[in-house]
Amino acid sequence: MEAGQRVLDLTAPLALAGISIFFITSYYSDFVLVPFNAKSTVISALEERGFAFEPVSNGHGANMTNVSSPLHSHIRNSSSSSSLDLQPPGTPPPATVAEWQTKTFSTLHRNDILPLVNESLELRSCAGYRSDSVEIHDAIQLGILKCLLTNPRFMSITLTQTDTVSLTLDQELLSQFPSSGEGILLQNDQIYFAIVFDLRKLPEESTGIICGVAGRLLERLGDEGQGEGAFNMSYLSTARTGNVIVREDEVNEALAALLEEEAMSVDSLDGMTNSHL
Repeated sequence: MEAGQRVLDLTAPLALAGISIFFITSYYSDFVLVPFNAKSTVISALEERGFAFEPVSNGHGANMTNVSSPLHSHIRNSSSSSSLDLQPPGTPPPATVAEWQTKTFSTLHRNDILPLVNESLELRSCAGYRSDSVEIHDAIQLGILKCLLTNPRFMSITLTQTDTVSLTLDQELLSQFPSSGEGILLQNDQIYFAIVFDLRKLPEESTGIICGVAGRLLERLGDEGQGEGAFNMSYLSTARTGNVIVREDEVNEALAALLEEEAMSVDSLDGMTNSHL
């Protein structure tokens, strides 16, 4: 399954259930961070969409797999009876991914939040080799430390007990590793860009932002939209921003789709609100 569809499959059930999340894509895995007290609701919402939870043998957590891309045929008509704490009184919660798109971009528009791309910031995705070599581990750790000392423009580090370190970083930072990471980092030649949403004006418990953004991009650029093939994206949540990571050859189309939706959002919201009156 393409990465863009995977992001939507994971986030849409939680948006429809009113769950606020952080989403982190690493070289190997997707991580969805949810409020602890919403754990049972999260599990139920995902299982209803065909996800299965598998215990990890070391007891540190659980793996989750989606059996058949459960939302692929539900982009426009998925529904849920869950209520949303942040909805204004008298306003029905969004019941479909399409309505979440409208709500998301209307919220961004009201708060003057536009997607931005730094064209000079080229990103790479890589991961440490799976190896028992102390020398490799030490070289990776030293390289990461040297990167952090440069006050990097963009660097995401994901460390877990089950995978090696995963990095999404400014391409120029690879020079901080021996031989630019050759022999110690798994990497390809693909260049990525970050489409950044500054979310500091929104409350931390805001819901549906990732779902709305991913839904719009898949609708426009995925197999069922005007795109000519699979649309690949990943997403990195931080305390202040949402970062849509896309390939170099797709960034212009993706940014255009997000800006067009942002321009249309207010009229769309008015129409949706009036239809519920």
